[in-house]
Amino acid sequence: MKIRIEDYEEVLEYLMKQRWEGGDEFVAFCDSNSPVDKQGIHTFSTAEAAAEFCYEMTTDVDRFDYIAIRMAYRLMSDAKNDLDKLMQSNGIVDIGGMVTNYLTSAKKKRNNR
Repeated sequence: MKIRIEDYEEVLEYLMKQRWEGGDEFVAFCDSNSPVDKQGIHTFSTAEAAAEFCYEMTTDVDRFDYIAIRMAYRLMSDAKNDLDKLMQSNGIVDIGGMVTNYLTSAKKKRNNR
């Protein structure tokens, strides 16, 4: 999920609201090089619903994917305080990349124990 840096706060607040007020656990999005805003992301209460949405929306041109809202907003919140965690290039923030990096790092730490 890529977003514009100027949409960062709005998307972060939206994800937190969907999680805590709406009870949703997953966010689905078009996984392209184009950034999305909060209107371009869709939230779901179950992984199954998010996966079904992604399957139905994926075409030859557009691929949809989903991630856990909790993971996304926690990493986004952390990156506000530690810019080294922010994956940004040319005004575009790669939230999906931040999630992938975190999971890869956590797996390496677990394997080194």
